[in-house]
Amino acid sequence: MSLDKKKFQWQKEKTPLDVRQYLANVPTASLVEELETREAVSTIYAEPYQDVKYSVNGPATVLIVTD
Repeated sequence: MSLDKKKFQWQKEKTPLDVRQYLANVPTASLVEELETREAVSTIYAEPYQDVKYSVNGPATVLIVTD
């Protein structure tokens, strides 16, 4: 899968600097907990040493968080 870096960069530039600075200090676990509450977010868990296969029919963004 290729990342549309131009699209990502545009979105990043539109985010106010103070918000990005604040979010940079928020623990990853807290960010993930908040994202999990959103309507358009699905969560798949993989236990330690467990292989999980998942397929997506996009458009989608897949985040792999190992924190």
